[in-house]
Amino acid sequence: MHGKLQSCSRNDKLPSIKHQHSILIVEDENLVAWDIEQTLRDHDFQEVIVATSVRGARKLMKSVVRQFSLVILDLKLGDGDGSALIDEFINQGTAVIVITGYSDFAHPCIPVLHKPFASSEMMQAIHLWLDSRH
Repeated sequence: MHGKLQSCSRNDKLPSIKHQHSILIVEDENLVAWDIEQTLRDHDFQEVIVATSVRGARKLMKSVVRQFSLVILDLKLGDGDGSALIDEFINQGTAVIVITGYSDFAHPCIPVLHKPFASSEMMQAIHLWLDSRH
């Protein structure tokens, strides 16, 4: 993991039980999205939703009854730049973990996982996020 999870989100306390968190994966590579989703489900995250485009992610942000707790966001998507969504998610109080095959992204409050990354590396970033929420 190349980024460090810092306290840049709202101070709202979320429940610490994994299954109470809603996670959005924004990834246009189906195999990568499927692998991330399966890893999360294997670690007892029950509410995992996948969007394959910037447009799809925005549609879900507006239509979902409950706000996402965490988004795992690819930067290079077929219909645009995923980084355009970062501020929208942060403004909603949604934590962000960026996944990318490019090394030019840096943000002081967002962990970055460089593709290819190990599932354990992703889970470490998620556990750091969970620990920071309480």
